[in-house]
Amino acid sequence: MKQILSGIMMADKQCSITKFMRKVPTAVDESTSVAEVTQLMVTNGYGAILTTSAGVITGIFTERDLLTRVVAQGLNPATTAIGEVCSSCLISISDDASCQDAILKMRANQCRRLLVYNGPQLKGLLELPEIANSIAANVDKREWFLNLIVGITLTLVIIVIVLLILSLPEMLNIAHYNINKPSSSDYVNPLTIQTSPKPEYTAPNSTTNP
Repeated sequence: MKQILSGIMMADKQCSITKFMRKVPTAVDESTSVAEVTQLMVTNGYGAILTTSAGVITGIFTERDLLTRVVAQGLNPATTAIGEVCSSCLISISDDASCQDAILKMRANQCRRLLVYNGPQLKGLLELPEIANSIAANVDKREWFLNLIVGITLTLVIIVIVLLILSLPEMLNIAHYNINKPSSSDYVNPLTIQTSPKPEYTAPNSTTNP
């Protein structure tokens, strides 16, 4: 029981128990035989059924009670009254409580079912499996959404890595060019190159000797 309840302790506080309770739970008089009640539970798929006396709820009979208090004790279901073997400890909760509140109460009282009341009026029966199945479904949805986000993130990372790999040769060429590019100190302006002065030309003397 503790392991089951601990596994779903993260129930959403906004989850309302009215979505999961069995409305107007079936009740039988505590003088009804176990055989009749068991047949009623099997026919309707109930895991538990309420017992009454003079219209007042007196207890609850569950599958566990059938196994531990009837079968294990060797009692005859046809002659044993349901009031003799039902559980008289009933735990209730308000219909405006959250699923988390219900689970905490089940855990504190070591029970799997709660009677749901709106003030003095009985509204339904809340069973642990109903809440557990719903919470498990919500957890699966959250895990799916989280996995989707992780998948998209990994895809984007892979795309970036591929783009970097494809652009690597061009980046290397640019780096190589920058390394081999002549510096400004090595550049010589041809206009500033000084040349040696030309020798002055002296014309030969045109006078002739007599």
